[in-house]
Amino acid sequence: MFKQKVVALSAAVDDPDDEYQCGHSAAITSDGQLFTWGSAVNGRLGHGEEALDDQLTPRLVEALEGKQVVAVAASNTHMVACTGSGELWNWGNLQTTEHTPRLVQGMVGRKVVAVAAGWHYTAVVTDDGELWSFGNNSKGQLGLGHKEDQCVPQRVTALEGKRVVGVCCGECHTMALTATGEVYSWGGGNDGQLGHGSDELYGGQNESAPRRVEALQAVAGISAGSEHSAAWSAEGAMWTWGFGACGRLGHGNENDQFVPCLVEALAGKKVVGVAAGCLHTVAWTDTEQLFTWGSNEYGQLGDGDEEMDENEMDENPCLFLPRMVQALEGQCVVRVAAAHHTLVTTDNDAMFAFGLGASGQLGVSSNLSLSMPTEVAFSFEQ
Repeated sequence: MFKQKVVALSAAVDDPDDEYQCGHSAAITSDGQLFTWGSAVNGRLGHGEEALDDQLTPRLVEALEGKQVVAVAASNTHMVACTGSGELWNWGNLQTTEHTPRLVQGMVGRKVVAVAAGWHYTAVVTDDGELWSFGNNSKGQLGLGHKEDQCVPQRVTALEGKRVVGVCCGECHTMALTATGEVYSWGGGNDGQLGHGSDELYGGQNESAPRRVEALQAVAGISAGSEHSAAWSAEGAMWTWGFGACGRLGHGNENDQFVPCLVEALAGKKVVGVAAGCLHTVAWTDTEQLFTWGSNEYGQLGDGDEEMDENEMDENPCLFLPRMVQALEGQCVVRVAAAHHTLVTTDNDAMFAFGLGASGQLGVSSNLSLSMPTEVAFSFEQ
């Protein structure tokens, strides 16, 4: 047996509004293999029509074996991945249910280097810095200047001349990062998640075309939660905005924010990465500290010490300010994915999971929710 090094993570819930939440996870190892686990509803794990039960541990997506997968994104409806050769694959609840990965023909001939997925839609970046999108467009989240759904990938022409280096999707909003550190956002914005300010009567507005987030510049990274957004700079400053319920923005209250606001509680620390989940947010620093805040309903903040039952889930409060995850102090965090559960990898090739586990999305051989970071046995026979 040998331990695999995980180089990419993604996490999602089946339906953010469903009382009985399920979820799923994905990870890519250093040898380009893709593993998925959790809820297999609508084929979103990619293991075939016969694999209908929850997957409680990471399982290889055999259809992509040998493809050298380099990026993956999970949404509540589907998954999408790209390979080292630039191929784009997707599966799950698409126009039809696809239980195994299928090649996206509309991107053949272009090299995809980054992927993101939201509610029934996908956005991808190509090696020449172009952004393409397809799928549901009910709130303009495809960035095409209209709200018509698209069955095949379309180039986001509004960003022509801007070299896009990163993209992320919330439930119905999208953000893109350019090589010059500019952030653009579009799609659903009723709760302020686009960061463009508010209207006195209607609050935030939807946008069907990319619009620059004027309050931000020299941004190093972006992350989109279901209805909130986050960004950080190379100097380590961090901003959040959008829906503030459960304290997920980290400003000490539950107020919505319609423009990016500095997370003052982390001032003086150098934030090097952020993952915005459904109801919580995770940030990590250059001093081997991991911070979480927001809803702790399922133990996703990682500050507990045991398995959680349904009564304990109801009793766990929200946390309005960032708090360090003591159990992971001294661990050098290198990547995080968040939904209603949290996945963390460290520089010593360990992976930890905590939060909602109802459908096995923690990968720890059970469907229990955990409030303490628990190592995932990510080892396989050579």
